[in-house]
Amino acid sequence: MNAEFFNRIAQPDHPELRKLADQARTDVENILTNWGLENVSPRVVRNLSFTYYHDWKRDDPDSLLLIQDPGPLYDRHRDEVQAIRNLGTNPDPLDLVSLHRRFAISWLAQRNADFAEKFVETCAEHGLCTPTDDWRDYIKQERFFDDFYLADVVKYRTDSHSHNQRIASYRGYLRDEIQYLDPDFMFVFGGDAWSLLRSQMDPSSEEAVDIDPTKVTDAHGHPFRITTPVETTVIPLVHFSGRVYHSLLRDSYFDFLKEGLTTI
Repeated sequence: MNAEFFNRIAQPDHPELRKLADQARTDVENILTNWGLENVSPRVVRNLSFTYYHDWKRDDPDSLLLIQDPGPLYDRHRDEVQAIRNLGTNPDPLDLVSLHRRFAISWLAQRNADFAEKFVETCAEHGLCTPTDDWRDYIKQERFFDDFYLADVVKYRTDSHSHNQRIASYRGYLRDEIQYLDPDFMFVFGGDAWSLLRSQMDPSSEEAVDIDPTKVTDAHGHPFRITTPVETTVIPLVHFSGRVYHSLLRDSYFDFLKEGLTTI
């Protein structure tokens, strides 16, 4: 992926994706107004309204973490508003990627710290990452991105996307990302992302297990195989910020993941 691909996300051609991008910008403008930030330029609003985390000059990860969408802006993102402003009128796309990573780092190391610590530990046990010291430093110093490619099915900061828009986002962006990366493993979080992947990639179970693959709570932790757009192993997981993780599956979440990784 390169700057051209980044610009495709910033200025989409597909009409469904233009709708998403426009709605995301409106949502960002409303949040900035609620924060008391007036006269924020359209350029800054645009650059806050979508996410992309891959440094195409440096990164070479083996695993992909696929999330449904980036979610709205929160108070923890306030510093990024001024940081994007400070980049000037024609910023280098990689400078924007670096700021988008700050979103992801705070999301992992602060809001979802309980999950991130255990996920990194589990993956390290199975040779999928190499955190040599404190897991927070591993994430905050961006070594996390050496091992994991982070992607959103829907790139834009709006929660109102339809199934057709999710499909458009997959076909417009995500399929190209997956082909480019050709990951050894894909971790797919949440029912929406898993449903979209199933409809577009037709994964088949690598184990002889009696589960309902349409339900992410049943498929959670089990390895599946896809052959398109690349051939790789996919492990669906319940989304770690949802009610199921924090209640029903909290104790067993990583036990299922460990079992799935062990069977591969």
